[in-house]
Order: sequence, then structure tokens, then C-alpha cells
Amino acid sequence: MSTVLVVDDKPDMLETIQDYLEDAQYQVFTAPSGETALDLLTRQKVDAVITDLKMGGMGGLELVKRVKEADAQVSVLVMTAYGTVADAVTAMKLGAFDFLTKPFPMEELEMKVAQSLQLRSLQDENRLLKDELRLFQGRMVGESPAMRQVYEAVRRVSPNRTTVLVSGESGTGKELVAQAIHQSSPFKQSTFIKVNCAALAPTLLESELFGHEKGAFTGALQRKVGRFEMAHGGTFFLDEISEIPLELQVKLLRVLQERELERVGGNQTIKVDLRLIAATNRNLKEKVSQGTFREDLFYRLNVVNIHVPPLRERVEDIPLLVNHFLERFCQQMGKPPKRLSAASMKVLQAYPWPGNVRELQNLLERAVVFSDREELHVVPDPSSAPSPSLQLRGDLTNTLDEVEKALILQALDECKGVQNQAAKKLGVSRSALQYKIKKYQLEGHCREND
Repeated sequence: MSTVLVVDDKPDMLETIQDYLEDAQYQVFTAPSGETALDLLTRQKVDAVITDLKMGGMGGLELVKRVKEADAQVSVLVMTAYGTVADAVTAMKLGAFDFLTKPFPMEELEMKVAQSLQLRSLQDENRLLKDELRLFQGRMVGESPAMRQVYEAVRRVSPNRTTVLVSGESGTGKELVAQAIHQSSPFKQSTFIKVNCAALAPTLLESELFGHEKGAFTGALQRKVGRFEMAHGGTFFLDEISEIPLELQVKLLRVLQERELERVGGNQTIKVDLRLIAATNRNLKEKVSQGTFREDLFYRLNVVNIHVPPLRERVEDIPLLVNHFLERFCQQMGKPPKRLSAASMKVLQAYPWPGNVRELQNLLERAVVFSDREELHVVPDPSSAPSPSLQLRGDLTNTLDEVEKALILQALDECKGVQNQAAKKLGVSRSALQYKIKKYQLEGHCREND
């Protein structure tokens, strides 16, 4: 129920408005003066204030100013007589939503209150979205609907210790999602521990996760505290969870169910309190059906699933990502700001990005390293991506022209405009290159007298 404070030095007006708005399902507070209203606002949060402009003591203009200074989100409506409309306009400049000229029908008052609260709700949603985007600044970048779903999921899951399974193709940024959950949680001051299950042999992985006692195996010269213990009170991120061996899955299940473990070679039960976030680029349901992943563990992990979309499904984010990476790499390398050519941007938006954001990041880092020009001309190298298939989207003729133009520009850029070197780099004759340079009007990118 929305709350409204009505301020007027006329008791009958206060009573009339209060009765009408309460019938309209608002919770209504009243104050006979501006001073009383401000005192009430220190003790009671309200969604909207309705105030008369001409009152004894503190006037309505001063009240509007003081209310908006205290809480800019409160909607304020002013009531005024015909002769003080100019003051009502001044009140709106101070932040009031609207004004009503006396006498007015109660239906109009109710409508304006509803409109002001609807505007406030939209402003709150917009502020929330901006907060979500700031949450990922410097980490995840994107404003596409698919990424907003990721942000919303992070916002909802972060306040508690619910287990999360982050799914998505390689290079999409699953670890960044895990870090964002941790950093936006009440436990952000605690540790964030991560382990890649595919990077360690099974015997080493067990010791890394659970720790071991001295003498537990050959080479165990002293007790080792495992990563689960290190993550106590914080967040534990298990990357590539699909690669964890079956024999360790049982021990992991115990950690999830009982919040306890034993070190390798030990019999002391150790309690742990942590949030587990797992990530996978595989279909775990398929692995369950194949018998390589425990079904009970899958359901324990899959309490909340956050799917990170591949880059090809959020093409509208590519310009944002490009600008983000170019700014970062130029700062890191101490180079002046650079921008991507329009032709190259078209090519990047048509490319399917089998290596996802990581592939785009590597491409732009290379471009910044090797180019001294302000404008960059780049194209992806399909041979360096996980999939050899280019599969460009859109009109074939235009796309191929854009790719060819971008390749020539890139070669000229890397060869400082020397056509002979650029032709060798492209594997064409100098005359063929000169023809293409004229076709695409790229003479300005060549050295004079070359």
C-alpha cells in the first residue's frame, strides 16, 4: 500500500482528502503545517506528499525544497489558488511533480497521485538497471535483453548462500558471473576461492579440494588445508565441474548436503560454511544419462541456473565490448585512444564468434599492440577460433566486400602504408592490391611515393 502525506493548515481540507484517498486504498498521514510535516518525515517514510502552497508558518515552496533535499525520490504535488499559479510553477522547478488549482475534483487529485507514483516506480526501475550495469563495469559488459536477464539473476541470488550453476560456452564469462555474485553479496569481504577441475589430475584435485594429513600419501610431508576450508565464510567457485571424477563427486555431494568434509588420510570431520558456485560448458544432463555425472549431485548443484549467452546471441553488445576493450588496452599499453572503423564493426557484428568474448578480446588486444593509427581495421581469424567455419551472416556480397576492405586496411596499417609489404602479407601481387585500393578508395592509407 502506497503512503501519502497531506499538508494543509485547513482541517476540513485535510479530512476531505484523507477520507477520499483512504477509500482509494492509500495509507494517509496528515500534517497541519510545514514544520509538522518535516518532523513526521523524520519518523515515517512516505511515497508522496501533497501540500498547499499558502500556509501559516513555513510555506509550501520551502516545504517542497526541504522535502526534495531530504529525499529526492518522494513525489510532491502542490495545491494552489488561481492567483498563485506562478508559485506553483516555481515549486515544480524545485522538484514538484505537478500542481492542482483549487477547487479541484477529488478524482483529479487521485489521478495525479497515481501518475506521480507510477513515474517514481519507473525511475526506481531505471536506477536499478543502472546499478546492475555498474555492478559489471570493468567485468561484464552488455545491455542486451539476454545480459539483463543475467544481471537480474545475479541481483536476486547474491544476498544468500544458494548454490548456483553457471552454464555457457567457453569464453562467455562464466567466472565473471561468479565474481559478480560474490562481490554483490553480504559476504564480499570474505574469500573468493576458485579451482578449475580440468586443470588437475584426479589425485591432485582431491588434495587440492579437501586437503590432506601428513603422511596421507607419498610426498605428503605436512598437513595441507584444502580449498573448501580456505573458502569457509566466503564463496567457492568450481570451474569445469563436468570434469570432476566420479569418486570425488560423492565427497563433493557430502559437502553440499552436510556442509562437512574430511581431509585425505584424516578422520576429523571439518565443518564448512560457504556458497558454492559451479560452472560448466557441457550439458550435465547428458553426462548424467551417460553415467559420468551423478544425478543427485546435478540436482544439488542446479538449485539456481544462470545461463551466460554466447556472443552471437547478443550482437548488439559488440560495439560496447569493442569500446570497453579498446579503452582498457590503450590505457594498459600507454597508447592514445583508438577507435574501430565502421567497416570492421560490420564484419565483427556479422561474425559468429565461436570463441565468444575471449576471442573478441584477443583480437582487439592484438590490434592495439600492432597498430599506431587512431582508426583500427580488424577482421577475425577463423583459423584461430575453436570452429573453422566462418558462417558470416547477412548479404554475402556486401559482407565479403567489407571483409576484403578490412583485411587490406589491416595489412596497410601493420605495414605502415607500404604497398609492397602489404601485398606480400596478403599474398597478392602489388598490381592486384593497387586495384583493390582504388576500388575501396583507400589511397589515404598508403605511403606517398611507394
